[in-house]
Parts: sequence; C-alpha cells; structure tokens
Amino acid sequence: MEKYVIALAGGPASGKSSVLRALKNMPTSEEVKVLFLDETATVFLHNRPDAVSALDVQLLRQHYILKGQCHAERLLLENCACAEKPTVLITDRGAIDATVYLTDEEFKLFEVDAQSLYARYDHAIFLEGERLNFHDDETTTRVETSYEQIAALSARAREKWSKHPSFSVIPQQEKVEMKTKLVAERINELLGIKVF
Repeated sequence: MEKYVIALAGGPASGKSSVLRALKNMPTSEEVKVLFLDETATVFLHNRPDAVSALDVQLLRQHYILKGQCHAERLLLENCACAEKPTVLITDRGAIDATVYLTDEEFKLFEVDAQSLYARYDHAIFLEGERLNFHDDETTTRVETSYEQIAALSARAREKWSKHPSFSVIPQQEKVEMKTKLVAERINELLGIKVF
C-alpha cells in the first residue's frame, strides 16, 4: 500500500506542534491510516533534561536529533508495512532541519547528502509566522533567546525547505484552528485523497 510522509516545517514558534496536536484530534478517513510524529528535538530534550547541558555543542546535539528523527520515521513506517490501506505520516519538523541549525560546513561533517533528506518527504508544508510570546508553558525546551534569533532561524528554515520539490506555504493566521484547517485541506489536496 502507498505511504506518504508530510513534514510540517517552519521556524521556531510558527505553530507546528500546535497544529500537529490539533490534527491528532481531528476525525480522519477510515480509508487511510494516519500517524503523527512529534518534534524529535522537543521529545529528546524534554525527556532528557540533562542532555541539554551534556549536548551543549550544537553539532553533537543536531547529530542526535537527526539520527532520532530518521530512526523514528523509519520505525513508524515499518510498523505499517502490512497495512491494507494507504498510510500518511505527518511529522513535526523533519530531518532537513539539521541544515537549519548548522552552518553548511558543519552539516558537511555529517556526511549526509541533503538530497537524501529531502527525498524522505513526499511533501513539505511550511507554516509562516512566529509568535512574539515564544516562551510559553508548553515549550520548555526552546533554546532561542530572542525574537530576532527566531526570525533569523525562520528565514533559514524557509530557505532550506523551499528546495523541496513539493514545497507549499500556509500563511500566518491569527488562530491555530484556522491554520490547522488550512493544513488539513492542503494535505487532502496534495495527496488527492480525503485524509481529514
């Protein structure tokens, strides 16, 4: 059966995790199996608070996050290998985000071809907009310290993800409900099947 992988991309505080949470609560078609992968970096850093200081070196931190992301995606898809209906995996971020948080020279040390990372995803949906109140109770692992830093990372994320052959943008919305609705509609449109 077909497998589709869709990355929700965007800069820090653009609503990726909030949209993924909302999508999890939406009814899905019985004709497809829908899987969700929370942001690997958040899971890794939140569940291992000692890792934040132990992995203070950005290169090492991104190495572990990249490996974790790729491994989690592979496990979820392998788990559905015998599914009798199409499987859709929606990820909060994706492996290409390693290129956002590292310089091009640092990323070359990973000896990973960026094109192979793009090929992991059938579609990349980029969420525009950053919250001004980027430190909140839900995001305890955020490493950015200023809005300017978030804006710079958002611009770099857009630059990197826009190289994906199936890149689309969801513009900034006032409410997460509207952003979620637009993402669900975009997924249905991109796949040509009713998922939500």
